[in-house]
Amino acid sequence: MAVDATEEQHSDDKSGGNKQSINGDNCDDSTRRLTSVAKRLIINSFINDSDSDSDGPPEERPTIIKRQHENDSIDFAEEVSEKIEKQKETKVRKVVNNKKPKSKYWHQRYRLFSRFDDGIQMDTESWYSVTPERIAQHIAHRFSLDNQNFIIIDAFCGSGGNTIQFALISPFVKVVAIDIDMNKISCAKHNAKIYGVDKRIEFICADYLVLAKTGALFGDAVFLSPPWGGPKYLNLAVYTLDMMSPSGTDVYDVTRDHITDNIGILLPRNIDTNGVEELAGVGNRVEIEDNLMNNKIKTKTAYFGNLIQS
Repeated sequence: MAVDATEEQHSDDKSGGNKQSINGDNCDDSTRRLTSVAKRLIINSFINDSDSDSDGPPEERPTIIKRQHENDSIDFAEEVSEKIEKQKETKVRKVVNNKKPKSKYWHQRYRLFSRFDDGIQMDTESWYSVTPERIAQHIAHRFSLDNQNFIIIDAFCGSGGNTIQFALISPFVKVVAIDIDMNKISCAKHNAKIYGVDKRIEFICADYLVLAKTGALFGDAVFLSPPWGGPKYLNLAVYTLDMMSPSGTDVYDVTRDHITDNIGILLPRNIDTNGVEELAGVGNRVEIEDNLMNNKIKTKTAYFGNLIQS
């Protein structure tokens, strides 16, 4: 089903190549090609607009853990408490909800959150950085691993657009939502309650890179969406991973080295795909998916590990 999307985040470029239907059918083998660094599979995909009715609580599983051997244990609190405390001491900015943003963002409020009128809260940045709900639903569908009791880490959760859709996958899913901004964590918690999934989510205000490097995070899959630097990224002919803040290359490497190979990265439509291919490494695969609305590319998502559709 084709729908509209946030124009500030996405382009009006026409898509090309084979398209994948919303039911997840594989694309034709002709879309595969072998590059010097990685096998790359490009799929042009429509958006999955299915919804989940599941409401059950998740089974308890540890997400913040200590190393297995006592003599190699980490004191998580000591390693990240300083950064977290600084965030807590920072004055929380006023949440933007009742105050209208620019008209082009305001007109797209229901594309960001279909339940906006139920009291959704967003800060100023979220109006141009939240993943449109239909795209977030599709990405969540792609994260539906075979394991019925699994943990998804949303490393840059913002106001909770992707976090909420991950939590709606199944009553057996647990989501770890991380953001360095306490104000965004507050918005995400509030919005998750509106969608009835707050009890499936563990919210952590921390620097993801610092936290991940401790080895204290556990998850079956990780979703990465580092900030793109605001709407001005659309003025660039080509956008690279290192233009993200923090660097997309750095967050991918840290995630792969310390947590899991099952990684998804949300990317702008003008991303340098050669740089994304290089992340996979020689002989490995990456799937780059074009998210389309009204037959126009809006964003791209790169999938690694078991998230690649075979």
